Amino acid sequence: MARPSFGYYKMTDFSKSFDYNEVPDPYYGGSAGFELVLDLLEDAGEEFFKFVEITSKLLFSRQSKSIMINSTGEIIRHTS
Repeated sequence: MARPSFGYYKMTDFSKSFDYNEVPDPYYGGSAGFELVLDLLEDAGEEFFKFVEITSKLLFSRQSKSIMINSTGEIIRHTS
């Protein structure tokens, strides 16, 4: 799921394996509902951590005038 570069996010914006607009209420799905929510949050949590790591590098980098992030999340520095 594509996310904007800055702003407000839902946890589901960071999920790579699930296509949900919100975290479902696990009580309506029984034990499978809880398992789904756990899987979704674990998946999204990994991507959220990567996003925070990349964003902090971007915001606190003083070594270049412009920084770009490629589709795999790697920071590409351009010094001009």
